[in-house]
Amino acid sequence: MIDYVTQKYGRENVAQIITFGTMAAKSAVKDVGRAMNIPYG
Repeated sequence: MIDYVTQKYGRENVAQIITFGTMAAKSAVKDVGRAMNIPYG
């Protein structure tokens, strides 16, 4: 996919952005706490 976009729009117009799932992990902990009736905060 990156190669296709780079060829289509040019190297100077394409950036690779990486996101990590840290917010998803935090949300999962909150969901488990809510399910187990553990207060958050």
